[in-house]
Amino acid sequence: MKRILALVLGLVMAMVLLPALTACGTDDPAPANDYQANDNDAAPQFDFDELIMATYHGMVIRFAEQDVRPMGRVSRGVRGINLGPGDRVVSADNITAGEELLFITENGFGKSTRLSEFRSQSRGGKGLIGIRCTKRNGNVAGVAAISPGDEVMIISKDGVMIRCFTDDISSIGRATQGVKVMHLGDNDQVQTAAKVVIRDEDDGGADINSGIDVNVDVMDNSDTT
Repeated sequence: MKRILALVLGLVMAMVLLPALTACGTDDPAPANDYQANDNDAAPQFDFDELIMATYHGMVIRFAEQDVRPMGRVSRGVRGINLGPGDRVVSADNITAGEELLFITENGFGKSTRLSEFRSQSRGGKGLIGIRCTKRNGNVAGVAAISPGDEVMIISKDGVMIRCFTDDISSIGRATQGVKVMHLGDNDQVQTAAKVVIRDEDDGGADINSGIDVNVDVMDNSDTT
């Protein structure tokens, strides 16, 4: 369990750190030569085309990577999204390879929405409503750009974990609350969610499916708002 948890949290950290992201809504894509590589490592490359930033209160902004000018490692960055009172950034992703945006909320609700519903904007704006957050579904726990056949891992604060196909989660419009994806115990909430990434064994990586037995809850797609 600890190995699985560490792996999933590592995926979440990768989404947050590429590009460098702060909870106050700023982006800072430092030039690759600012990071010293080991002898056997290539310098990191930041070649994203379009980015999204999603907030705790369900707002989403989509903008071109070229709008974020290169800076040094110790710089504060530029504003990616203008946050409302009490809001914070919870996720950032490269959407170039995705077709839909997946939202998972603290109360175990989820939905996907086509990326075409999020028009490209200049960075620093307030963004668009990605999911309507209420007392019923809770605030946003995780967001990821997905394509057909992708899988997602969802982990609660009590350590309960499910893995499911994103195709089983309803695809609906932006200003909706989603459907029940994970049934939670009393006082439990979703802590984080991350898209499952399969590593190619030919490249020296390990398939993260190996040796993992995860019980997946049955989706209740009739609970759409």
